[in-house]
Order: sequence, then C-alpha cells, then structure tokens
Amino acid sequence: MSALTDADNKPTFADAEEKIASIKTAITELTAILKSLEKFSSKKRPKVKKVEKPRPITKELAKFMKLSKPVSSREGVLRNISQYVRDKKLQDEKNKREFILDKTLSQLLNLKPGSKLTFLGINKHISHLFTDSTKK
Repeated sequence: MSALTDADNKPTFADAEEKIASIKTAITELTAILKSLEKFSSKKRPKVKKVEKPRPITKELAKFMKLSKPVSSREGVLRNISQYVRDKKLQDEKNKREFILDKTLSQLLNLKPGSKLTFLGINKHISHLFTDSTKK
C-alpha cells in the first residue's frame, strides 16, 4: 500500500496550516535578508565611461596640454581645448557656441586658421589625436 492511501498517514488540516505558517515565516526571513543584500549590491562602482578612459595621445597634443606623459581622456582633451578657447578669447561674441581657430588650434586640429568651429563639432576633429593601436 502507498503512504497516501493509508488512513494513519494522511495529513490533517492542522498539519497543512502548520506547514504554511512555517513557509510564511521562512519567506519573511528571506525577504529581510534579500533587502539587506540589495543595499550592498546596489552600491556597485559605476563603470568608467569610454569618454573618461585615459588613452594614448599624440606628442603634439601632450605638448599643447602641457602634460609630461602623452595620456589623456577624451573628456580631458575637450576640457583643455575649451579652456584654451576661453583664455585666448576665441569665442564668437554673437554665437557663444562657435569659436574661431587661431594658428595653434588650426595646426592641432588640421584645419585652416580663421575658420569657425562649434564646441560640439570638436569631437570629430580630435579623433586623429588619439594614438590607439587597437581601434574597434
């Protein structure tokens, strides 16, 4: 005979309620543990963005930025060029988003002196200044 058909071994309603109560207690305890673990796991270090990663740069750019090692992030290069534009007052007075290239910047970016460039347009002109040997 199987255990389920045996009259002595049949589970009672009280047994089922007891098991449900123990399962509810276990779920409550596990939920508390899970919440405490989520607090620690949510504080992961953010990944370094591609713009912030230091990359090898040309010697000319390192000299322009006054760096001893030819390594900088794309963000650092953009910040340095923007600061140079502000210091030399190359920004267009009518349209602050544009600036006029002087001799130094035009040589660095391989553009004609006196031409206008926007701050957003710098990105496509600085790609050649990074000397990554492993381009994707």
